[in-house]
Amino acid sequence: ISKASGLNTEFFEIETFSAIRAVYEGDLAPVVILDIGAGTSKLAVVDYGIVRLSHTISKGSQDITIALSRSLDVDFARAEQIKREVGLMEKETDGKIVSIMNTIIDYIFSEVNKVIAIYQQKYRRSVSKIVLIGGGALLKGMLETAGKNFEIPVTLGHAFGKVEYPAFLDKVLKEIGPSFAVAVGLAARQL
Repeated sequence: ISKASGLNTEFFEIETFSAIRAVYEGDLAPVVILDIGAGTSKLAVVDYGIVRLSHTISKGSQDITIALSRSLDVDFARAEQIKREVGLMEKETDGKIVSIMNTIIDYIFSEVNKVIAIYQQKYRRSVSKIVLIGGGALLKGMLETAGKNFEIPVTLGHAFGKVEYPAFLDKVLKEIGPSFAVAVGLAARQL
């Protein structure tokens, strides 16, 4: 496809490796990097800088939007708007929206817990933290919800943490960093 379209590609890389390059901080204990994307969520257990276990979960933040659209009988665009406005922390009077979103989130987190258990049993090493990246990680309340669901610390990945930038951009780049982990990691490969 690259040749047919006239693109000059230097290299190809699996997204997970780019993301790890951007957010992995060289921890001595194993770390889970959880990329909550639109269609899928991918996780990698990184130990001593090496991916020891990876897993793809067939649900992502788009599945939350689809569930809201079907349950509330609204179109996809409106469901996406509701998802972004309400998030996981705010509750309606009956909590219906958060409950709908939690069905997808609970599935993703359940799969993550299974993979962590498999890793810890196989390698006899405890995971020290979970780093959330991807657009789904930016859903209001996602960090707090993840913190309640896992027995280990959960942080947002700061993809721009290894990049120099003007101080006035710090707040903005920390807010959008999880969405740019793969892009920043891929760019860093060339550096």
